[in-house]
Order: sequence, then structure tokens, then C-alpha cells
Amino acid sequence: MKNHNFLLVTLDFDYTTFLGNSMLFLNKVLGISEKLEEYHADYRNGKISEKELNIKQNPILQKISLSKAYETLAKGPILKRLDMGVNLLRNQGIDVQMLTLNPFQLFFTNQYGIKSDISLLCEVQGDHLGETKEIPDNKVDLLKRYCVKNGIDLVRCAHVGDGQNDIETFRTVGFSIALNTSDPNVEREASVLLKTRDFTDVANTILHASNLA
Repeated sequence: MKNHNFLLVTLDFDYTTFLGNSMLFLNKVLGISEKLEEYHADYRNGKISEKELNIKQNPILQKISLSKAYETLAKGPILKRLDMGVNLLRNQGIDVQMLTLNPFQLFFTNQYGIKSDISLLCEVQGDHLGETKEIPDNKVDLLKRYCVKNGIDLVRCAHVGDGQNDIETFRTVGFSIALNTSDPNVEREASVLLKTRDFTDVANTILHASNLA
């Protein structure tokens, strides 16, 4: 197998690192707003884009205490041994970052030290999210911008995701894992299809692809 010598692994949020819809989970526990249910239903049904979803929901999310959101998400369904898998990658000199338009990616930064330098578009003001920068049509644009700025060849990047919004990233990076997806379109675009709730399986798959395991 070709040695890609990966420098960067990016992770999706919902249904990838968090095993469900994090916004609806937060809404169910915290009772944030009925509008969130409506917006996410529109997104699922193709009535609005991911960009439009985030434009609509972000003003609502700014009202939530970040510490309360982190505490709630920590009780939700999260990939097992996430910290151990991240350490396996970092010990081989591979950076691990979130790649998502979900502003609560900060939870994984706060809890697991997974950086959000690439895709965090919200300012943080105390214990709340602040204003949002311009949201791209697709998150892959954020990855491309980051790699140009930091001199990273996209072929030396790997991405882990599960949904339609990961397809463009799968097509762009050197290696991709469709994790726990049931979408045949996503499966076709990925380098590898993996069914697991243990992130060390994901990390070892990436290391094998990079001939580092």
C-alpha cells in the first residue's frame, strides 16, 4: 500500500465522533427551542442547505451556556477510546482536528484536546458563543484554506465522516473513512468503510494506510 505519510486527520462531528445529532440531543435535554427541531427537519428533507441550517440555528445557540452544553454532551453517545485513538495518531506526528460547521466542536477541544483551528467560525465570549464568521457552502473549503496557509498537501490529509456533507472532503483528501454510515453514496466515495464505536480502530486503520502501524 502507498505510504501517504499523513500529517493531518480531520473528524466530522454528528454521527461520527458524536453518535447522533448533537443539536437535537442538546435540545431534548435542555429544552432550547422548538425552532431547532424545525430547522433540522428542513435540513433532513432537503429544504435548506447545511449553510442555511447553521445561519438559522447559530443565533439560538449563542444563548446557551457553553459549560452547560459541554456537561450535557459528555453524557451523550460518544465514540469509545477517543482520547486513546487521538494519542495513537499524535504519537506518529499526525495532527488531529475537527472539520465541521457545528460550533459545539469546542466540546471535543475542551474535553479531548482535538483542535478546532480549521473550522470554528464562532467567536467565544465568556461562556457563550459570539458572532459567526462567514459560513462556506461546504466545509471542505475551510480545509483547503487551512492547508494552503500551513503548507500541507491535501493528499497527506485523511478525513473521517459519515454523511453527504463529507463527500466533497472524501474526494479532496488522500484517504477517507466512512464511519458507521448506511448511505451508499457516502460508502462509494470513501477509501474505507468502517463499522465500529471504538476510535482506536479508526486510528489504527489510518496508521496502516500510512504504513505507520
